Amino acid sequence: MFMQDSVRFPHRSNKDGSFDSICPACLATVISVRNEQDLPRHEAVHGCDPLRLAQLGQLMSKRSERSERPERSAAETSVS
Repeated sequence: MFMQDSVRFPHRSNKDGSFDSICPACLATVISVRNEQDLPRHEAVHGCDPLRLAQLGQLMSKRSERSERPERSAAETSVS
């Protein structure tokens, strides 16, 4: 598993008063707790799932490919 070294995990407060820690690398919710002060302990031992990281990498690659493609004009896309 991939370990996080000195990475900042965003925290999200929920309507029920709990707090979530989100991994910036794999985007998973690391833990949801009532006391926000408990989050760093769980973040320190989080390891990203390699399969999830690979899937996210593929998704980002596909998005990047789409955004790099030149726009085609209406004339180019019409059938003769």
